[in-house]
Amino acid sequence: IYLLDYGKIVNKYILSSNNAYTNLHIDNYVIMPNHIHFIINIEESIPYEKEMTHQLNNNLINVPSTIISKFVSTFKHLTIKDCGVNFWQRNYHDHIIRNEDEYAKIDNYINNNPHKWEFDCHYLSK
Repeated sequence: IYLLDYGKIVNKYILSSNNAYTNLHIDNYVIMPNHIHFIINIEESIPYEKEMTHQLNNNLINVPSTIISKFVSTFKHLTIKDCGVNFWQRNYHDHIIRNEDEYAKIDNYINNNPHKWEFDCHYLSK
């Protein structure tokens, strides 16, 4: 898979995010023609390391989800501004990786995703 202009812009913001954030790091990613996958590692140095949820206005707030939500929102905003068009879907799917086996499985999925592109229902051959 070769990146076109929008893909290159998305790649630029993925790479720059590792320098822009102190509490999260993108471990692995792949940019596909119609979607992206990445593994975000939230560093333990965040202020909420011992208690991953906290109380706010009588609601439990999941801190990792809040960090991911803010990251994705900023990421989408920057890429839309740079590209001049909104090509993102409204929502996204996130998943907390709970152990090394699960991490390896998802990492492998990301690495092999480009090899499966021709079998995607949105694949268009030249």
